Amino acid sequence: MIIERTEAATGSRIGADGLMTEIAMLDILQDTEAIGARSDLDFWGFFDRTDCMMVIVARYVQFLNRPKYGEKLLCRTMPYANSVRYGSRYAELLDGEGNRLACGWLTALYVNWRTLKPVRVPQNLVDGVELYTPPVWKDWDRRVSAEPSLLTERGRFNVKRFDLDMFGHMNNVRHIEHAFDYLPEDAHPKALRIEYKNAAPPNAVVKAKTAVVNGKTYVLLESAGGEIYSVTEFTL
Repeated sequence: MIIERTEAATGSRIGADGLMTEIAMLDILQDTEAIGARSDLDFWGFFDRTDCMMVIVARYVQFLNRPKYGEKLLCRTMPYANSVRYGSRYAELLDGEGNRLACGWLTALYVNWRTLKPVRVPQNLVDGVELYTPPVWKDWDRRVSAEPSLLTERGRFNVKRFDLDMFGHMNNVRHIEHAFDYLPEDAHPKALRIEYKNAAPPNAVVKAKTAVVNGKTYVLLESAGGEIYSVTEFTL
């Protein structure tokens, strides 16, 4: 099912330059994706009965234009791949005239949120999900990596209450928001890819390491003990 939601470039989403921040755009995309994922009642009914959730393992987003304060927006999402183990969705943010402002693709695994073990969805439910061809397609590789020897520690922070999602781990977009802190102050990425490795728990001390390789900026977030939480590749 294709899901559409109306949105707006309101005050709390606007940066110092009068335009919506990339993080606010990501929040809208992710919220719409979550609503879209729950739109298939049979499929999601299985999730509710089995304590299953979708855990995003990778995301790719292109930023095409940032809306101004007060602009009316439309966000649309649709599934484009599905299996017994994972699902993939496309989402896009449009302005009032239908111009594309941002678009993204994600892949998520089906996991029991109590045990964090993978869940296998019955094939008949998988077959019942209608798939769509995204209006924009990008052949993206969900594997994001940076040579460890090139990474330099740039800072540390703690996972705070406002970072957490409903399952008690750092929210997917908050990974990206913290990674933004290690970009040049005036940077506005054209695109990003992120791969999520492990959940960051409450109060964790997170080390941020960065590197610039072949024109791409990498930000790796890891625990004080070296467990990798996520790695983000920015195209500036």
